[in-house]
Amino acid sequence: MQIEYLKYLEENFEEIKKEGIPTKATSIEKIKEMELALLGEGKQFPKAFREYLFLMGNYAPLDIGISDEWLVKASIMLKDDLKERGIEMTRPIVIVKELYSKIFGIIYLDEGDDPQPWNCSIDKGYDSDDGEIIWKMPFSTFGEMIKAFVDLRLARVRS
Repeated sequence: MQIEYLKYLEENFEEIKKEGIPTKATSIEKIKEMELALLGEGKQFPKAFREYLFLMGNYAPLDIGISDEWLVKASIMLKDDLKERGIEMTRPIVIVKELYSKIFGIIYLDEGDDPQPWNCSIDKGYDSDDGEIIWKMPFSTFGEMIKAFVDLRLARVRS
């Protein structure tokens, strides 16, 4: 796969793995299975997210807490959890970050090749300061979010 959106991750890949955290790329076949499960026949994830899965996929050392092993099931379950909070999520989503199993970073899978990441909370105690259940992350794109996490990992590796 040619990397277009996550070149910074690709360029720093070997260095961020230096802490010995295992990384296993997701195969193109597995990515297609995940796309079929979450989007249906013939549709693809945003390019930036496909690149992330292809490069890092499973047990990634970027502290974002996602694994291709549970991603599809967890993304579907998250929609159910949000429904219990009164949010009917009709657009396709995928989890791109997890924190305490209460706050999840998501991207909408119908927002182009490098979508805006969002936070969402399945517990009122973890809602935004303004009481929002779903709110924008401080990154304008998924690629920008990944770059920030690469920078955090590089700072730890280099210290």
